[in-house]
Amino acid sequence: MLPDTEWSVPFKAINIDTPKQMTIEADADARTGLAKRFDIEAIGELTANLTITNEKKLGRVTVRGTFESLITQICARTGKVFSAPLDGDIEGYFADKTGTVSFVKAKKKRDEEFGDHPNFAEEADDPEPMIDGYIDIGELAAQCFGLALDPYATAPDAPPAKEADESSDVKIENPFAILGQLRDFMNKD
Repeated sequence: MLPDTEWSVPFKAINIDTPKQMTIEADADARTGLAKRFDIEAIGELTANLTITNEKKLGRVTVRGTFESLITQICARTGKVFSAPLDGDIEGYFADKTGTVSFVKAKKKRDEEFGDHPNFAEEADDPEPMIDGYIDIGELAAQCFGLALDPYATAPDAPPAKEADESSDVKIENPFAILGQLRDFMNKD
């Protein structure tokens, strides 16, 4: 079965024939757990609108959509708590690992047979596994939400960042001047 996460929404995707439209919404417990996972103050609402497509010819299930949320964070400049909307895209690919070969392994085998092209892809680039035909669309939406968070979020009313002015006491020396001084020191001997 699928791993248990803060916002687990299992969906049996293996048997769908036409694209399926879905809207999922995180409940209060899921939002609290996700806020803790992503180290933000709170998530007031989190909704995902998804289209799930079984691409049987490619041997994968594709999930695309968007999420909308209202989050509460601490401003990186002022340290004050503020709320702001956050939205973003969702995209994920899933495949039945028992019936398919890893994309990376297939590419590596092809490269060995037909040439010596370097293979820089990693197996982490492969689609996520389907487990007994199920995918977790809630966890996919949560991961995309987490990637969209700004780790140095600033409140809309925060003062602009201070730029260093030329009259400051800090003087940045030219690194080449320092090398010149070293060269002069070495030539004295």
